[in-house]
This record gives sequence, structure tokens and C-alpha cells, in this order.
Amino acid sequence: MLRVYKNRESVLIPLKQYAEEYCKEAPEGWYQYIEEWVKVGMNINNEREYDEYLKKMNLRWFDYEKVNVLYEHLKKSNYNEMFEDDILRYLAHIYGLGYFQRIKYEIDVFNPNLDTWLNIKNVFKPNRDNIPKDEGFSLIDLLPLKYGMNAIRHQLIFSSKW
Repeated sequence: MLRVYKNRESVLIPLKQYAEEYCKEAPEGWYQYIEEWVKVGMNINNEREYDEYLKKMNLRWFDYEKVNVLYEHLKKSNYNEMFEDDILRYLAHIYGLGYFQRIKYEIDVFNPNLDTWLNIKNVFKPNRDNIPKDEGFSLIDLLPLKYGMNAIRHQLIFSSKW
């Protein structure tokens, strides 16, 4: 179940309904972000490009070398069968931004295991334990849904704000 605001009130709806009503398409700006930031960050070749990227993204650092290593290993893993390529790229990108480090989730870039994180009911606040029992969902819960990939994109786009 997911809490949404409809007609100026908070209501719980099933995930399937959420995906069908709100996720028929990728979130606005998703593919633009992938093209302008994720792909560019994964194609840094030298110090000048790195410095330009940091400046454009307003970052202090970005671990672009490990991003590419993680992405290549995600492509070789079972996650490649679970997620579309843009999602794998995005996961590697937020790793480079330090997202997983901030939530204290360790990832071995050579042997990535995201299973625990993907099954957390709130991937953006994994240590938050006050989610009501009948609410919340994991990214894995979204996979079998008709618009599940887009629902996952909708959830992941929030991580760029962390």
C-alpha cells in the first residue's frame, strides 16, 4: 500500500493502482537526467572533464572510476535481468554521488549485492522504522507490476535529491 494525496486528502492505494495511475510513463526529466548527467559522468576521461562535471553538478567529488566498475558488474549480475539498462546506470551513478555511503549501505563494486537494499520498505530512509505496517513497499515489490520499471524510476529519481 502507498499513501497518496487525492482530492486534498491522504488515502492508501494498492501498489498496482499506483503504478497504473501514476507510472504509465517514466517521471518527467528521467531520460534527460540519464543523458545529461549519468552518461556524461560515466564517460569522464580526464581531469579536465572531471573538474567540469563537478562544477556542473555542483559536487565536491564523484567517484567516476568506481561508477563504471559497478555498472559493468551490475550488467554481469542477475540485476541485469531484473532492471532495464537506464536503471542500472542510475544505480551506479548514485553510488558515485555517495548515496549508498550516506545511508550506510556497503557495496562491493566488484561483486555488488543490492538485495537487502532493494527489499527495504523505504530505500531513501532505510533506518526509519516507523512506517506503518500496512504501508510502505520495496523496489522489489514494484518489479512484477505492469508499469513496475517506471514506478521504480519514479522512486529512484528522488535519490538524486539526497
